[in-house]
Amino acid sequence: MFQIPGQTALDFLWLGKEATQSPEWIHYSRALHEYELMIVDDGILYIADEFGKYTVSKGEYILMAPCRHQYGWKPSCCTFHWLHFRLPDTGSTSETAFFPLPAQAKIPDFSKVQTLLSQIYHNEQTCVSLAQSSFLLSALLLELHNQLYLNRKVLQNDQSAEGFSQHNIDLCEKIKTYVHWNRNHGVKVREIASYLQYSPRHLSSIFSKITGMHLKTYINEQQMEAAKEMLSGSPLSITEIAYQLGFSDNHNFSRTFKRVTGQTPRDYRCKSGHATRTRFSDTGDR
Repeated sequence: MFQIPGQTALDFLWLGKEATQSPEWIHYSRALHEYELMIVDDGILYIADEFGKYTVSKGEYILMAPCRHQYGWKPSCCTFHWLHFRLPDTGSTSETAFFPLPAQAKIPDFSKVQTLLSQIYHNEQTCVSLAQSSFLLSALLLELHNQLYLNRKVLQNDQSAEGFSQHNIDLCEKIKTYVHWNRNHGVKVREIASYLQYSPRHLSSIFSKITGMHLKTYINEQQMEAAKEMLSGSPLSITEIAYQLGFSDNHNFSRTFKRVTGQTPRDYRCKSGHATRTRFSDTGDR
């Protein structure tokens, strides 16, 4: 969940439209130094960062924060708009000057968003004013907020938006937060469900609808991020790391790590510059 300044214009940088020409096109890998809003006109965009993998379908948007690694995790055949911006320095502005916006959601009234996009494109093409583009971008994000929060009847009556209620979006943010702070041990779906007072099946279903990813897959990816940190920054053996993350043995852990990262734990540790003397308990790593 993002908190967007409501009384100060965003710092607009640039925008564009990507229409992939091949079903094999995949978003390139890079560090993202500013915020990026992507709005999908057609098809499906598969985009990821170090926090997870996301599936963005036609009529949906995703807002991504600056990160070390943004990349496409699967070939995407789609058309989407992208807008880059920075948040202004709000200083000591009170919390009432911000409005919340989910990181990803289906847009209930896409035509209104298209109108605002067209105005930004026109402003950029005619070089009227960068400041005007900043205000138009702020208006675009506020429009998304209004559609998702204020125009509840529109959202509830749109059958295609089933599962994308604000309650479910907020619930997914709570799930991600819980996983992030507990990924260093063997966090399980049933543990999260118990904490949030939902059944595991219902919680997994909601998470899958909102994010396009199975909850178990998300947990595995976050645990592998924790594993990377331990492999590169701690003297723990691979077996000890596996047990700490809740794996029954280092064989299962190594298979999962390689499936997610493309390399074995031992290879990753060596490449990270934190290679340690091999312990007897690490001999099962392949």
